[in-house]
Amino acid sequence: MKMHKHMGKLAGLTLFVFFLAVSLAGASDFSDKAAIANDRTQNQENRMKAILDLGSSSNENAAPILLCILKSTSEDQRIRTSAVLALENIGTPRLTIIRALETAYSEPDAGKNF
Repeated sequence: MKMHKHMGKLAGLTLFVFFLAVSLAGASDFSDKAAIANDRTQNQENRMKAILDLGSSSNENAAPILLCILKSTSEDQRIRTSAVLALENIGTPRLTIIRALETAYSEPDAGKNF
C-alpha cells in the first residue's frame, strides 16, 4: 500500500515537471518569435513567418508587438500586412486592434493589397 502511494506521488510529480517544461518551452518560443518579428536585420520571410506565428499562437501578449509593427509606417508593407493578418487571430485588445487597422487602412499610401 505504501509503495502504491509513493508511485502516485511520483507520477504526479512527473506530470507536473512535464507540463512545466512544456510551458517554459512555449514562453521561450514566444520570445524567440517576438525577437525575430521585431528584428529589421532579419530577412522579410523570416520576419513575416514569425509575425504570423505570433498571431497563430492567439497569445494576447503578442498584440502590443504586432500593433507596434503595424503602426510603424517605416516598415515594409509586406511586414505590416503580416501584422494585420496576425492581429486577426488575437482576441484582445479588440478595440485597440480595430482602431489601429482603421488608421493603417486610411493611410494615403496604403496599397490595395494592404
